[in-house]
Order: sequence, then C-alpha cells, then structure tokens
Amino acid sequence: MREQYSKTFDFIKKDILKTYCICFVLFICILVLTTYLTYYMVGVDGLKSLIKGLHETSTNENVDASENQIWYDFFIHNSLANLSVIISGLIPFLFIPLFIMIFNAVINGFAIGGFALVYQLSFLTSFLSGIAPHGVLEYMVNILGFALGITLCKQMISGIKNKNIKTTIPYYIKNSLRVYILVILPVLLIAGIVESTITPLVINLIK
Repeated sequence: MREQYSKTFDFIKKDILKTYCICFVLFICILVLTTYLTYYMVGVDGLKSLIKGLHETSTNENVDASENQIWYDFFIHNSLANLSVIISGLIPFLFIPLFIMIFNAVINGFAIGGFALVYQLSFLTSFLSGIAPHGVLEYMVNILGFALGITLCKQMISGIKNKNIKTTIPYYIKNSLRVYILVILPVLLIAGIVESTITPLVINLIK
C-alpha cells in the first residue's frame, strides 16, 4: 500500500501539480467573484426570485432533499460526480472538466453569498459556517478531479496530434484511477460524514 501511495503522489507532483494550482486559483477567483456579485448585486429579493425559479423547475421530490440525506448519500453523490468529471476528460478538444469546474465555482459562490444574505452574515462567517466544515475537503479533491480531467483531455489531444495515444493514455488513465481510489474517495468519505453531522450543527447555531 505504501508503494501505491508513493506512486500516486509522484504522479500528482510530476504530472498534475501545475494544472492543479492553476485550477485552484481559477476556482477561488470565480468563487469569490460570484459570492460578491450575489451579495451586492442580486440582493435578497433577487435571491428569492432565483430560488423560487429553481424550485419551480425542479420535481417535488428533489426540492430540499438534502435535508434528509445522510453521510453515504453525500459520499455516493460526490464520488460519482468526481468520477464523471475525470472520465469526461477522455473526450478530446472540448475541455468539459474545465467548464464543469467553472459552473461548480459559480454555484458555490452563489450558495455562500445567498447564505450570507439570508442570515445577514459576513462572507467569512457564511463560508466558515455553511461551507468550511466539509467544503474545504470537498474543494481540495474536487479541484484534483478537475485537474485530472483536464490533464486527460490535454493528453488525448496530444496523443491524437502525435499519433501516440495508445502509448501515453493508458499511463494517465491508470494513474488517474489510482489517485481517485487512494486519495479522492477517502477524503470524500470524511467530507460526507462531516457534512451530515457537523455542518448541520454549525448552521443551526447560526440560525
């Protein structure tokens, strides 16, 4: 197992770290910008209208479903979402993981800004109470998933151009799966437990 983890972190350091850092900076910038725009430009009335519109376009059983979720609901949902992002990187030229990352950052920024508006909190308090208990862990590995997907997409394009896709892609697929199993899944498991136990308690204290 030690050898597997050694190979995993060598791969991250050698092939993923630069892309991860770029994704991290981009994600945080979009998150902060969306939070700011939601708080100062959307306002409470605009927020209520947006939420009402989202509820009207959702099926009844999906509305407020998260209130009844337990740790393995969060774990399964986040694990499948992360895996789908990585797999989407196998589609060349489209950079689907990048667009999913941008969308994810916007949604999280909207959630932080909206939470701050509704409960009249500062951005920092909103983040620390509603997101930070589990979100920091999720952000770390979700961004890692985005970086893996983007790297796969880049290697697919390079393989097609250089006609060596059969020799390069298996290496990146194998190591991406190793990162997913040994790093992403354990962290998402912890995040799921925290989200279903600690985060609700913190939010109730704020309310």
